[in-house]
Amino acid sequence: MVLATLEYRKGETRRLAGLEKINEDPSRWDYLGRTLNGAIFDINGNELKNHRSFLSREGQYLVSYAPRLAEGDVVYVKENYRLLDAYDSYSPLEAIKQAGIRQLLPAMVYEATQTAIAGYGKLRPSIHMPEALARIWLRITHVRAERLQDITDQGCLAEGIQTFIDTAERMGYAASHNARLFDTPRQAFAHLIDSVNKPGTWDFNPWVWVYQFEVLSTTGKPEGLEVAND
Repeated sequence: MVLATLEYRKGETRRLAGLEKINEDPSRWDYLGRTLNGAIFDINGNELKNHRSFLSREGQYLVSYAPRLAEGDVVYVKENYRLLDAYDSYSPLEAIKQAGIRQLLPAMVYEATQTAIAGYGKLRPSIHMPEALARIWLRITHVRAERLQDITDQGCLAEGIQTFIDTAERMGYAASHNARLFDTPRQAFAHLIDSVNKPGTWDFNPWVWVYQFEVLSTTGKPEGLEVAND
């Protein structure tokens, strides 16, 4: 959904990571959020500043988990990309050192917005993108937990689902222009979730972290920002 972020249509994202334990039986738990006037403490009285609480339906267990990101964190989006083919034998950091970031940045293409062209080398996976090469920068504005199917139509649109009209002039919803059209935003989002994770994820209805964010830049790192991800 890089394009949706670049076009300022995407303002939230849902992630499963960190909630694996309660997602063994998601229907067993209720979400309490931040309790005790916004504070959660461990058995030694130490405050767990970024934790959210979940209470088992039978009222026997109270557990808390910390989302990977907190309000105010600044992160960058990792993308698949290509450098000039002259740098194919270099790692990203070696290429930066060899060419200098000011010379390297204009001489790269991002797969989401530009296909391979003559003179550009191998496709580099997003997982290895260093922050110096990232163009999209976000600030987390709000974090909460909810069941996946609690998403509203408006939430689906904030996830990047959009309206399209097909060749038969039928209007529908999809994650991208070449994707299957659905009658509602939630149906399109359910299809997207199952394709990104695994089939059946939507029907299983797990707990997810909902990260809302604002786009700080789509042209590189703004000056003076500290980063939450590597």
